[in-house]
Amino acid sequence: MKALIIVVFILPFMGYAQKNKDNFTITGKIDTLAHSKYYVGYERNGERIIDSIKLDAKKEFKYSGYATEPTRFSLEVKNIYDPNKVGNFYVYRFWVEPGDNIDFNGGRFDLEGTPYEIINGSKTNNLANVYTGKLWEFWEKDADNYRQQADIYRKQFIEENKDSYLSLSLLYDMIRHNSEEEDYVNNKVKELAPELRQTYLYKDIQNKLRFKVGKKLPDYTLFDTEDKEQSLYPFKGKVILVDFWASWCGPCRKLHPHLREMYDLYHSKGFEIISISLDTDKERWLKAIEQDKMTWKNLSDLEGVKKGIGKEFAITGVPQSFLIDEKGTILLKVSGLDEKTLSAKLKELLP
Repeated sequence: MKALIIVVFILPFMGYAQKNKDNFTITGKIDTLAHSKYYVGYERNGERIIDSIKLDAKKEFKYSGYATEPTRFSLEVKNIYDPNKVGNFYVYRFWVEPGDNIDFNGGRFDLEGTPYEIINGSKTNNLANVYTGKLWEFWEKDADNYRQQADIYRKQFIEENKDSYLSLSLLYDMIRHNSEEEDYVNNKVKELAPELRQTYLYKDIQNKLRFKVGKKLPDYTLFDTEDKEQSLYPFKGKVILVDFWASWCGPCRKLHPHLREMYDLYHSKGFEIISISLDTDKERWLKAIEQDKMTWKNLSDLEGVKKGIGKEFAITGVPQSFLIDEKGTILLKVSGLDEKTLSAKLKELLP
């Protein structure tokens, strides 16, 4: 049976750093060609650390890194497999913690999920294995009702493991690309163990909750395509889509034809779009605007994802949008290629 890939989104445990045991080491062997190269990725205080390893003649490697709290560690290759994914392709992913000395054995590459074995795994990784094992059971017994069962179990798991970083990660995952569970996360994250509230991930959750539905979108000064300063406020129109994207983002570019359709359909009724690029290259930004026929307002600070407005507005991936009213109140949050949700909301607001 082909493997189901279950991804638990995470970010990096500042509390661990206080123990001065925040170096980790992974010693491993991978069933592939000798001297193969893999990219390494993990989080440290919200920053994505990118590195690489090269296997020796025995297909072995040793890697040492620095983490401040538990983080999902990945071994990656160049992405030639998934056109909808930005960045490298994950071959192996597992949890590491400061102080870990892990023995890793990677199985032969499989697009549907590559097997691996961890010896001396972290407490968080062991608990994650229990969690994902339970999800597997749901999938194998009743795939049609998997999502409902998984959602119920996730909340049960969080309730029973309030001292676990994995619970904090699951709460983050619930609001990373979805606004439906914001109230639940806002209440539940306050019940977690005190040491978890000292982590970067806890602070990141609090930052994202600043942009809950019903909150007011803050003002920000950017530049238009002619390098003129433009503030978000005051907004023109009854309903405004503040859309974050980038020229290098495939899903963003696929969404633009749908945005054009909605713009043409609802613009006369008071619908406006402000597209904010998270590019760093102005030439590529301008070229993409022309190619995608983005005739509405286009702004950017050309600071990328991790700086400027991307950081200030807690944008963790694109495409991501806020649908707001003329006062700046957030009415809807949309992530990914979800034009149906946006279209339905516009139909409701602008009949």
